[in-house]
Amino acid sequence: MPGRAKDALRNCIVVAATLLLISCADGTEGAGPSAPSQPGVDLTPVSRLRTGLPEAMVFATADAVLVAGPSGLVSIDPATERKRWRSEVSAYQVTGGFGAVWATDFDDSVVRRLDPASGKVLATVQVEGNPIGIIAGGDSIWTAGHRLGLVSRIDPATNRVVETIRVGPDGPSGAMRMAAQASYVYVDIYSTSTVVQIDTRTGRVTKRIRVHPLTACGRLIPDGAAIWVTGCREDDRVARLDLRTDRVSVSDALGAYADGALMTRGVAWFSAVSADGQVGSLIGVDRRTAKEVARLHIGSATDSSVAAFESLWVVAPGEILRPGELWRFRASELAQLQRRGQVGLDRGKRL
Repeated sequence: MPGRAKDALRNCIVVAATLLLISCADGTEGAGPSAPSQPGVDLTPVSRLRTGLPEAMVFATADAVLVAGPSGLVSIDPATERKRWRSEVSAYQVTGGFGAVWATDFDDSVVRRLDPASGKVLATVQVEGNPIGIIAGGDSIWTAGHRLGLVSRIDPATNRVVETIRVGPDGPSGAMRMAAQASYVYVDIYSTSTVVQIDTRTGRVTKRIRVHPLTACGRLIPDGAAIWVTGCREDDRVARLDLRTDRVSVSDALGAYADGALMTRGVAWFSAVSADGQVGSLIGVDRRTAKEVARLHIGSATDSSVAAFESLWVVAPGEILRPGELWRFRASELAQLQRRGQVGLDRGKRL
């Protein structure tokens, strides 16, 4: 076990996956009409898709939404909202690049290269340190070796590791998630609460930015000349890191754990789940100050999320005999709420 970080990634497990032997668990169903509003729910998804995965995180490539977990990887066409394929590989984090889908497998300490059209495994690359985060940047694929504090650089032309870079200490609670921005890739380090910047042209570490008091262990989200850092299930705040000045702005306690975010004019909308894991929200944070300005209740528990295809895609974890779902919220709906004055930067209003 990799310590607290792996526990956080697997917190949704309540029964063995073998209990989920029901007919709908094998595939993603197309979108139907939005569910009717529930009492106290401020915003309902425009579509709900069954993933068939009881425990999962969501990612996006240039043409697909990918739902990944220990029991499989599902590719969804965002235009039709239907499943393209399912692979039975274990996938922790996923990225796209160089004509392929790349997925980390923590337990086997490998990165798998998959065909984006079929999900077939094309290559398996052994890496050091039990990888979690992965991103395409420059001419390479980069992955974070959690246990050894390393980032491995993979040449997509040869499917081989060509360089390893020290970014943090050995041991559990090490390198976590990754992001790319301009000519750099970034990785957050759990144990030191830092974000490390690597130049993709030279492979050298060019910055180590401490984001304390935030526990830097969650998703990294590029936002122009800034990156947002979340605290996984260890910290109920988010932080904005200005890449020009290295200034860090940390939100107040949100009372919920944030993951991915969708950017609208002036507001970063984070999906978040309450500390007891029962209530899902979209929390609006000022993109300049990191102050909370709005909150929308979206129903029951939610987990991972990613912004892509003018939408925020949110995973709702499965329960006993019920597969997980993927919810879609369109950016236009949130922007419309802002235009109507129902939420705003100067109001601090919570719907």
